Formats: sequence, C-alpha cells, structure tokens
Amino acid sequence: MRNDPPAVVRCLWHVCKSLSNQQHGRSIACLLSITNQMVQCLQDDLLLLKRGGKTVFYGALGKNCRNLLDYFETRGAPKIELGENPANWMLKVMTSEEMGDLAKAYVESEGHKSLKQNLDVIKQAPDLERKIEYESEFATIRMDRQKLVDRRLSLVYWRSPAYNLSRLIVAVVIGFILGSIFVTKRNQETFTENDMRARLSVIFLTFIIMGILAILSVLPVMTKIRDMFYRHRAAGMYGSMSIGWALGVAEKWFIVLISTLFTIVFLGVSGMTDDISSLIGFFVSATKL
Repeated sequence: MRNDPPAVVRCLWHVCKSLSNQQHGRSIACLLSITNQMVQCLQDDLLLLKRGGKTVFYGALGKNCRNLLDYFETRGAPKIELGENPANWMLKVMTSEEMGDLAKAYVESEGHKSLKQNLDVIKQAPDLERKIEYESEFATIRMDRQKLVDRRLSLVYWRSPAYNLSRLIVAVVIGFILGSIFVTKRNQETFTENDMRARLSVIFLTFIIMGILAILSVLPVMTKIRDMFYRHRAAGMYGSMSIGWALGVAEKWFIVLISTLFTIVFLGVSGMTDDISSLIGFFVSATKL
C-alpha cells in the first residue's frame, strides 16, 4: 500500500466514513497527514496547524469546505480554481509567503475571540450532565489487562527470532570456549587448591560474561518495548507493574532454554562433574543469573 497512494486514500476514507456513521454522540478526533478532498469533507471541524504547532485555522468546515475557503480568501488568498482539491489548495496557501503570518492572523480573527469566549463560559458554568466520568482508571480489571500484556509481549519475543537465536548461539559458544579450558583435565577425582581456585574463577567468569552479554543483547528490544509502553501508559491502558510482569513471563522460557544449553555444553566439555545433583545446582544458578 505504500506504493499505491490511491489505495491508502480509499482505506482512509472508509475508516473515516465508518467512524462518522458510528459516532453515537461521541467526538472523534483524527490526526491526518494525507490531504484529500474526500477525506477532508467528511470532517465536521478542522484544526489546522503550521510548522511549530501554531494554529492557522479552527472551526467548522461547512459544505465542501466552504467556511475554510472563505476564511483564507478574505485574508488575501487566491480564489480556488474550478475542480481544484481544497486540501491541496489549503496547503499551498499556508506555504505562500504572500499570506504573511497566518498564525497571528488567526489569533486576531473573530473566530478565535469567539472560541475564547465560549471556553470562558464553559469554565465558569460547566454542564455537569456532560461531564465524562469512569468508575475506574482502566477499561478492564487488572487480571484481564495482565493477560493481554503477557500475550502481547510473548508475541513480540516470538517475532524476534534474530534476538532469541543469537542468545542461544552465544550461550553455546561461550559454554564451549570456557569449558574447553579444562578439557585436558576432565573427570578428575581429586583437586588441588589451585585446581579448585581455577574452576571457581572460571565459573564466576561465566556468570559475569553471560550476564553482560544478556544485558547488551536485550537493549535494542527493550528500546522498542519502552517506546510502546510510554504510549500505552499515556493512553491509560496499563501501568509499569503490568509491563514488568509481562517481560518476566515472556523471558522465562528463553532463560530456561539458554541455561539448559549452557549448562550441558559447559559441564560436558569441562568434565567438572558427572553427578546429576551438581548439574542441577549449576543449572539453577545459571537460571537465576
């Protein structure tokens, strides 16, 4: 659809048309970056901003954008040609240097003064019957929110094969490299003090190396999830506790799998132990890491 602007416009028109047919007394705000006459004429009111976020026009569009056209034409804009797209004409007028500072012109307009008066009246005597109130901060109970966030984060991890496969491969490679240090001294029955110190030092290094690699590899994924979380939190969808728990749910199976592979490869190559209880203890330590 990116290479077919008409298809994008048609889809956008159908979405806006569907929303306008299902308003049921609700106000629907749409942020549009595509200028098209069909889409623009579906809007009741338009808030037009220039670069820097300054208001250039606000008010009812009228039939076939007549109010918008009259507003700019009375301020020196050339009349729209027959068959010209009002949306394109509007952008052409905004970028014209001959029009001057349209943001300042709007502030001095009667429409802006009338809008401020209406807002002052509403602030002084608000209509309590039209006040929007909700029984709770979120749209659903905490358990349902948590299930939805868990499912979403698990799907994000499942759709990140490069990240997960790289972690598995790194765990196997690091386990093999560190375990190969003791490949010539496998399955010893007795250990000297130096042997024990060497093995404990390598085990300590394995945890440090795996921990650092885990932190570095997760940063790109966490950056994307963080941006998504900020948007959702600002929209009142869920809080930080929900995203924290969901990350744990999504990570746990990968942590178990990585720890299993690392334990099997490291202990298998180094030959430190053939006792199942020692293997389980090492696995538990690696999993906690």
